[in-house]
Amino acid sequence: MPSDKQRASIHIAMRVFAHALNEAGFDVNTCIEKKLITMSVDWTEQNFKESIGRKILTAMYPEKSSFEELNTVEVQRLFDVMNANMARIFGISIEFPTKGYNQ
Repeated sequence: MPSDKQRASIHIAMRVFAHALNEAGFDVNTCIEKKLITMSVDWTEQNFKESIGRKILTAMYPEKSSFEELNTVEVQRLFDVMNANMARIFGISIEFPTKGYNQ
């Protein structure tokens, strides 16, 4: 099981990525292949988690149904894959959030 700090950090990372995507001008429709909505929607921690985070979780750990089921190594690997893909696709990369990280 991930520690409380790791669990909080992965959620902070999703919030920071969501903020960075908004700041860079990438709304949800720009980033999601199937446009299920017709208006521009800003990223939030929750829609980033569901749209991107959960897809990475499912691809990497199909036997896991939630982020809370990840162990400490899996949390770090998931973050590394998420961060690498964000950097490759959008040019957005962040450090793994630590105590005091606020965005």
